Amino acid sequence: TELLATYENRDDVVFSPEKLLPANEERRFHTYQGSLTTPPCTEGVRWLVMDRPIAISEEDFSQLLADPASARPVQPLNDRELIVVE
Repeated sequence: TELLATYENRDDVVFSPEKLLPANEERRFHTYQGSLTTPPCTEGVRWLVMDRPIAISEEDFSQLLADPASARPVQPLNDRELIVVE
């Protein structure tokens, strides 16, 4: 969080989310239409879920758990199509 505060409201910072992803040969993922995990739980969100978990630090994980509004219980698939992308 300190790192994020350092870069808030700055136009000169370049961030590449690709750097967070595993090597090309391990980028298999699943995708499906869903909704936001926080109120108002708006639908129409395209979720991308990596086939292999991506590691995060214990500190980052603790911060995720500390915010009870960051996720809701797993929802049924219903009629949504699950697509595997390799």
